[in-house]
Amino acid sequence: VQPCQTNQEISHGTDPAFIQQFPAASSPTVLAGTGKHRINLPPSSTVPISHATTQPVCNTIGWDLTVLPERPGPKDLAEMLTQLGLTKYLDMFVEQDVDLQVFLSMTDNDLKELGVRLFGPRKKMTNAIARWHSNAPPARNSREQAYADKLEGEMQEMAIQLNQACGNEERLKAQVLQEQQLRSVTESCLMEERANWEQARQNLLSTKTKMRTMGDITSRLRVYYKELKKHLEEVSKQLTEETLLAGSKQMPSNS
Repeated sequence: VQPCQTNQEISHGTDPAFIQQFPAASSPTVLAGTGKHRINLPPSSTVPISHATTQPVCNTIGWDLTVLPERPGPKDLAEMLTQLGLTKYLDMFVEQDVDLQVFLSMTDNDLKELGVRLFGPRKKMTNAIARWHSNAPPARNSREQAYADKLEGEMQEMAIQLNQACGNEERLKAQVLQEQQLRSVTESCLMEERANWEQARQNLLSTKTKMRTMGDITSRLRVYYKELKKHLEEVSKQLTEETLLAGSKQMPSNS
């Protein structure tokens, strides 16, 4: 617990039902929660339940708040396996040169690869490793130990899922970034293609207009050609008639 507790929590210090839950603590000294802080209540100090509040109350009435010393941990791998009742696997770890530091960094797959095939011992080892890293206090009975191991397993599974989710998020971010880049390139190509099509359409319209103008000019040239041809034919016919007339006039004079 924190150095500051609520009155409602501290008011259970003299409750017999509360003391029965913690048989290792005798009045007036009780352990609050499962933390490492010990609260020593003076013999004459009682806090009525009617004064309970949800606001934090600090150490203002002379309670002795002391920190319990850290629980001693196993000194080596042999001691830890002995505590777990799995000393038969010690030779296997020694053969693979696995010490306590390496053991505390192993996962379920590592244990399986090392040769721990049975699920039960492997589960005990992973639970012990998880409790060691979380610095959890030792359980008072097997039921609490099982519940704590269950919570540790769920926390490990949630941590793995969180890591996987973070990995998936990073992978999806990379994919989204790549797709955004590809989209930008595709949009650029599409805009360029549209510009080319527009330019081709403008060129086609311009060519069509020029061809129409050329058609009009060709039509006028044909008209001019017909008129010129007709005029030439008339001139030629007139010249022919004049030539014949001049020839007929010269023949009587010679005679």
